[in-house]
Amino acid sequence: MIPKHIYIILIVTIIMFLLTLKFSGNAPSSEVKTVWTANLPYESWMNANMMGVKVGYLYIKVDRAKYNDQDVLRVDSGMFTEINRFGVSIKLTKTKLFYIKEDLTPLYFLSKSNETGQEKIVEGTVKNGTVQIKTTLEGKTTEKYQKLPSDAIFAEAIEDFTIRKGLKVGNKFNIKAFSLDLYDIININAEVVSKDKINYNGQQKEVYAVDYTMDIMGGIKTREWMTEDAEVYKMETASLGMTFIKVNKQEALGEVGQFDIVLKTNVQLIGEKPIPGISHFKANVSLPDGDILKTFVNNDRQKVTIKGNKNEGTITITLKDVDENTAIPLPVKDEKLSQYLKPSIYVQSDDPEIISKAKEIVGSEKNSWIASMKICRWVYENMKNKNYKVGFGTAKQALKELQGDCSEHTVLFIGLARALGIPSRIATGLVYHKDAFYYHFWPEVYIGRWVSMEPTLGQIQADASHIQFSSIQVETESNLELGEGVVRTLNRLIIERIE
Repeated sequence: MIPKHIYIILIVTIIMFLLTLKFSGNAPSSEVKTVWTANLPYESWMNANMMGVKVGYLYIKVDRAKYNDQDVLRVDSGMFTEINRFGVSIKLTKTKLFYIKEDLTPLYFLSKSNETGQEKIVEGTVKNGTVQIKTTLEGKTTEKYQKLPSDAIFAEAIEDFTIRKGLKVGNKFNIKAFSLDLYDIININAEVVSKDKINYNGQQKEVYAVDYTMDIMGGIKTREWMTEDAEVYKMETASLGMTFIKVNKQEALGEVGQFDIVLKTNVQLIGEKPIPGISHFKANVSLPDGDILKTFVNNDRQKVTIKGNKNEGTITITLKDVDENTAIPLPVKDEKLSQYLKPSIYVQSDDPEIISKAKEIVGSEKNSWIASMKICRWVYENMKNKNYKVGFGTAKQALKELQGDCSEHTVLFIGLARALGIPSRIATGLVYHKDAFYYHFWPEVYIGRWVSMEPTLGQIQADASHIQFSSIQVETESNLELGEGVVRTLNRLIIERIE
């Protein structure tokens, strides 16, 4: 069984483009004429390519409509991707519908996706400067409210904002955007960097190259090539190997290429290969144009130092024995740890079946470490069908089907642990397996200190070949925050073992 946390790579890279999905003509002023306002309804298609291979497509459709008796613009957009993970095909889809006023004021959105293998629906309604967000998955709906700055727009409308600011080389400006994928405000710095020409169907199109740098995941830069009337012909995030090219609908709907995202994105190790179960690992790491200290966590098991500059350093991982006699009793009721005990859309620790199974596994045990070990062994031994069919399943889904990869093992473990009052959270990083380092998920539990565990590979403590990223967070509606380490390291990280 080879672990993974790879689907997040594709979702994160796709998301960078969905944030700027050609929505440049949604509500132009009377002085600005775009391809949309000149001829509605409007429709555009793009091929999605990763590392030179077609993996799917994007589309956008725009027309005028009514929303709550107001004249608005309705935008329907979507993406489809098909990739392989160790030869297993996985298809991911996401569609979005939203309404805005002529002055770009956000009104409503509806997003549907299938990364869990089941339909996830996120609906947002904006009223009095606040967006109410309802997320529905497996029949359960969660709700939250997000305050919007007065000048915020939907992130998908940033190109219209760019046209309003003027396509003048050297022009720079900031955008406060509400992402329909992160369900949060992001700041985007835009710059018109050059005037260029691009070939489309044998014709040379005069375009402007515009850089959008988002303040998420260490800062991600996407470049777009657009005309003065807001037609986008190309989008690219070079650091992630992702490019979108304008094509006709027939070409967009054509076959995808063969692209195994796991094999294409693993990290080869320089030096001696670690054996499973090792308790010590030390390596020099290099991250061109990156920041070692912001990428990798410093904690009890992992020490990170830099070598004169922020993109070169050393990582030392040493396991510490756990004394079960020092483990805190259950249930843990420390208010500071409450966020790691709550249920979420992906970790339904309040589900009756999960609670019942957790009690069955642990019995009357009140020692947090012994209980954690019992859960770890049970998840490893009972999730026998270790496959790659689902992008990111839920704890409830994993318990019902008892199949999946590292993400399903992890959320099931965390769901069972939280159900018993054991604080637990998702750790993201890399693990060495057979021939290379692979992106991976594993759980951490708090038993008086945080301890990494490994139900996917059948290890009680995650061994020292687990290199942990710094993005330790509680799962959210999108879980995209967990991909920060992937974004910071993809296709750039070099690891050389020295001990």
